[in-house]
Amino acid sequence: MSPGEPTSGRIVCVAEADLRFRDQTIRWFLSLTQLAKVPVERLSLVFAGVGEPPAWAMPFRRAGLDLGTVSRFDGRSPHCNKIEALTYAAKLTAGPVVVTDCDMAFLEDPLGFPQAAAAVSAKPVDRSNPPLRILDTLLREAGLPKPRTTRIAAKPWQRTYRGNCNGGLAIVGPGVSGQLAERWAFRARWLLDRRKILEGWAVHVDQVAMFLAIVDLDLEIVPLGTRHNFPMHRRPPVFPVDPAALHYHDRVDGQGSLLPVGRGAIDRRIDQVNRIHLAERSQLEVPA
Repeated sequence: MSPGEPTSGRIVCVAEADLRFRDQTIRWFLSLTQLAKVPVERLSLVFAGVGEPPAWAMPFRRAGLDLGTVSRFDGRSPHCNKIEALTYAAKLTAGPVVVTDCDMAFLEDPLGFPQAAAAVSAKPVDRSNPPLRILDTLLREAGLPKPRTTRIAAKPWQRTYRGNCNGGLAIVGPGVSGQLAERWAFRARWLLDRRKILEGWAVHVDQVAMFLAIVDLDLEIVPLGTRHNFPMHRRPPVFPVDPAALHYHDRVDGQGSLLPVGRGAIDRRIDQVNRIHLAERSQLEVPA
């Protein structure tokens, strides 16, 4: 599929029922529907570990958003709930599945990002997280071959293995969604039982487990660029970037607006997200 050409498919985000996720999911929903112009019928918001979506999410349902629930994958890693989200969404579409973190805002439809039917599209890591020595140990323990290394764009003096990608956004092609979900789950449980190997990078269990699953299945990777998953918590790159998706992490002020990064083109995109969020979030808020 040509980059920028939207296709059928499903975009899914997994959240907790905790009220602190409300503002993130409102921003996610408004940016996708109002700025990226994604039809609400292609979106799913799922909640982990509850029988019903929380009361604060009911305005989403009235707006036409599919709300679902999934089991917690494993209490040792909430981030691994994305595996359950992939399984959920893959049952709703014959097209690709875009799995995103809650702390993302979109200016363009991610279903139009570069992808292939039997591949995973994701942005390579911004730094060597975890380092090659740790990945080498895991590959050896898992009995998997070493993929080829690639330079890290933001830190070209560092290298990582192809397939070690940021976990905030992944596009899973319809030809591999089922087998990836199964193998990702297997490798996540395998890794959680050996998480001491990750040392200080244990928070990245979901990301590393996907890397191992990709190697295990010998899947093709379509590398996404910085503009497709722009990290607002990092120093902006020296080269021009017009973000299609913002991964903002904790870069939010006390009024719920995303903080600027000090680069004109990027800050204009951030301002677009802030304006639509501040103007329309009240329609999706209910008393706690």
